[in-house]
Amino acid sequence: MLMALEESRDVKFSYLDTTGRPVVVLHTRHIVPDHATKFHVEYAFASVGLLREPMLLIAAFAALFVAAIAYNRLELTISRDEKWQAAKDVEMIATLMHKAESILLEQGKAIDAGMRLCASIRAGDDVEHAQKERAKLDATFNDLEKKGLFPLWLQKITFTPLF
Repeated sequence: MLMALEESRDVKFSYLDTTGRPVVVLHTRHIVPDHATKFHVEYAFASVGLLREPMLLIAAFAALFVAAIAYNRLELTISRDEKWQAAKDVEMIATLMHKAESILLEQGKAIDAGMRLCASIRAGDDVEHAQKERAKLDATFNDLEKKGLFPLWLQKITFTPLF
């Protein structure tokens, strides 16, 4: 005996559903215990539907981690921090040390020229050669004095010609 069935279709959404789940509701009247039998329901769905929700979760967590990484890497402060100031101080000290090194090299060259002049005079070499060396040394000292790099300890020494 066939029963008159009314069928209604609906879509039920639960947690993390993207498309919902189909629901079929069967309505009938005049049911007696003899009608209580088992029935079989068949349905078909796309296999992509199995992967949709896990991929959605993976993408959401990946986006969350990328956002956290980007937030940690961004410098959002307006004021300068101690690391920046320390780096600037180190850069300034390195520049000053380089300048001091070049000044000392120039002064060292002048002192070497003076020592060569003294050695030439002691050895009694050619007077003309010694005078040329003295002129070069005076020019070097004048150049250092113009630059403000003349060593303080040399300012008290006066060179008097021995010849």
